Amino acid sequence: MVSTVVIHETGGPEVLRFEHSTAQAPGVGEVWLEQKAIGLNPLDLSQRSGAVLVPLPCGLGLEGAGQVTAIGPGVGPPIDQGTQHHGQQRQ
Repeated sequence: MVSTVVIHETGGPEVLRFEHSTAQAPGVGEVWLEQKAIGLNPLDLSQRSGAVLVPLPCGLGLEGAGQVTAIGPGVGPPIDQGTQHHGQQRQ
């Protein structure tokens, strides 16, 4: 199961929704990450408030750290399940 903090509209903290979904397999060029820590930074707050426009619905938490749990076809350089990561999401 995947859990995500999502906004479907802009506004204050009241627009935050904690959603669960059933996981499918990662697609071509994708990896799945089990986040152990996620930082909310000013960009996340700006997206939530509408100061920075993003397509909605939108998940929050652009930065995180954890490990790779699934690897889709076409991922390179070689990455193994269990590889530790830190960084920012691109999408």
